[in-house]
Amino acid sequence: MNEQRQKNQLQLAFMMRDRDESPKAVMRRAESFAVKSKAESPAKADGLMEEILDPENLREALKRVKANKGSAGIDRMTVAKLSDYLKEHWPEIRERVLNGAYKPQPVSVAGETPVQLTRMNAAVLKDIEFGEASSFTFKGWNGEDVQAWRVNPPVFDANRKYPLLLLMHGGPENSWGNLFHYRWNAQLFAAAGYVVIEPNFHGSSGFGLKFMDAIKGQWGGAPYEDQMKAVDTALTWPFIDATRLAAAGASYGGYMANWVEGHTDRFRAIVSHDGLFDIIRMFYSSDFVGGIPQEFKGSLFENQQALINQAPATYASNFKTPMLVVHGGNDYRVDQSQGFAMFQALQAKHVPSKLLFFENENHWVLKPADSILWYHTVLDWLEEWVKPDRAEYERRLQAAAAATAR
Repeated sequence: MNEQRQKNQLQLAFMMRDRDESPKAVMRRAESFAVKSKAESPAKADGLMEEILDPENLREALKRVKANKGSAGIDRMTVAKLSDYLKEHWPEIRERVLNGAYKPQPVSVAGETPVQLTRMNAAVLKDIEFGEASSFTFKGWNGEDVQAWRVNPPVFDANRKYPLLLLMHGGPENSWGNLFHYRWNAQLFAAAGYVVIEPNFHGSSGFGLKFMDAIKGQWGGAPYEDQMKAVDTALTWPFIDATRLAAAGASYGGYMANWVEGHTDRFRAIVSHDGLFDIIRMFYSSDFVGGIPQEFKGSLFENQQALINQAPATYASNFKTPMLVVHGGNDYRVDQSQGFAMFQALQAKHVPSKLLFFENENHWVLKPADSILWYHTVLDWLEEWVKPDRAEYERRLQAAAAATAR
């Protein structure tokens, strides 16, 4: 990063976008930028920080932001306020940023062990043990390399056998990353005793446009092959119980869950969240109408057969795997009718199935209490169908099929 770019970043850090952000909060954000600057260019950072914190430079930054229609909070967070704050707290700021508590540790370079620079959540996480996360690569569709993540259960024992959970991301132009989030948290599934795999199948972002665009016109083609080969790769690991497999996904991942339901019986249980079922009906009901021809290479008016061929609904006669269907009442991307239709098809086929409907959620489950219910329901469904031995699993299948047939 060059010096001018560092300078711009630090100056613009003072002009944050939150309308109600106080000068003190702005200074904290600026300090964090300064710490990053020191880590990237320690030799120049001290002089650069003093230059950026000069009130005259702040005024120049304000002019540039105004000229570019930048922050909504400019009117509330004036240069005068910032200058007054700087004058009052300059010794403290300089001590903390340049010489004090925020002085970063050296950043590792290629070939060295990474160094953790912050431990902001140490107190919260001190009693929680995480599963080990790692990356692996396998040969997917067309013999091309596909990257995936694996998360092991905490207190992992390679001499034991663990059930496998395939998580399928949404988008599809999206990807699983090395991140931690309260939705679809791989660590929570691993903590329940599953080895979790997250393939970045063809169609995923981050691997080049050719790789991402490979999904166009074959939503159930290359991505499905990739994910089945990810499972095949996992089955070569000696600690995977090949008789206990499950799959789950949302949005495009829900589409893929529905597609898997009609194309294989290798899984004991599937979870489909806000997944596409009937693409022709999706054309009428989604807020994504303009993208359907590009994604599927067909529409209601031209090459309609492409929508039929790529719809999970077309393969409903093959449905047999127990499935939990989840949908939100305020989902305008994948209308709730898609989830209801998938559930109805399962019931009509006497497939063990359950519907979890969040009337006030959209394409994501955002309310904390609903998120807790979501995790309990999903994990309970997996527990019910994945954990029993084979004989008990078959008995439950027969009992559930008989119940839906009444």
